[in-house]
Amino acid sequence: DLFHAPRRIDQNLLLIGTGSGLAPLVGIVRSALAAGHSGQIHLYHGSSTGAGLYLVDELRALAARHPNVHYTPCVSREAADGHFRPGRADTVAFAHHPALAGWRVHLAGHPGMVEAASVHAARAGARAEDILADAFVLKELRSTPRAAAAGPAVADSGRREFPPDPEMWAALKEGEVMAAILTDFYTRVFEDPVLASYFTGVT
Repeated sequence: DLFHAPRRIDQNLLLIGTGSGLAPLVGIVRSALAAGHSGQIHLYHGSSTGAGLYLVDELRALAARHPNVHYTPCVSREAADGHFRPGRADTVAFAHHPALAGWRVHLAGHPGMVEAASVHAARAGARAEDILADAFVLKELRSTPRAAAAGPAVADSGRREFPPDPEMWAALKEGEVMAAILTDFYTRVFEDPVLASYFTGVT
């Protein structure tokens, strides 16, 4: 689970996210700054195209206000136009930070990226306990006519799970709208004077 642990305010942080994986990373940056973090904070966010990136202006403004915050938006499937760095977020990040001994690394987003980046971070010198990862997986349930007629499935934990809804997923622009909703939610929680204290140190 991803959260800011203010054990060492001078520890350098490397945060790499793709898609809606940016949301918890933004929360970590804000929590770190609120705790007086003095180490360098490098945030890399990646998407296949520029249209998949969000909070770009806000994060650039945040970096401009805090000298120890560095934000790099990356695109992997379109030519860079000067606004974004070309390449996958993890590839760009590790090219700039080949040695990570003593660093704390936070990873969120596509499972493939998270897994590969975790291995890369360890090889670059980050300790296992300093590599925190959260892969965002969209679960799809295989349904039969009988299961569909029975209604929502109930997982072992008691949580109801619903079969995929292609129309809803299309309406959400294949996750783009959901990413905006998640980011808005995280922002409101972390900034709310009543709720914020309950989420200090919590994913």
